[in-house]
Amino acid sequence: MASATAEQNQAIAAYAQTALQAFKEVETALANEEHLMKREEYLQTVVSENLKAYELMKVQYDIGKIEYLDVVTVQNKWIQARIALINTSAQRLLNRVQLHLALGGSFE
Repeated sequence: MASATAEQNQAIAAYAQTALQAFKEVETALANEEHLMKREEYLQTVVSENLKAYELMKVQYDIGKIEYLDVVTVQNKWIQARIALINTSAQRLLNRVQLHLALGGSFE
């Protein structure tokens, strides 16, 4: 009888630990979603602003006001911002998959 009670208590403790881990995974995924969404919005603005700057630099280069190196430097900033945005979007999608799995979803 005592061993059965000990086994029940052990099973209850294991279940509680599993439930706490599941709650932690869901909470983490939800927090990451919010963080990644804000970062994605910020990077969209950065990409847009860098594109405008690049287009202005091209015009200035075309009229002979600046050198081509200045254009390439701004273009590089624009490309780097686009890469960061793509990486953040990919992280956000991966986070959504992890949230789906943490909530007990499957891919069947």
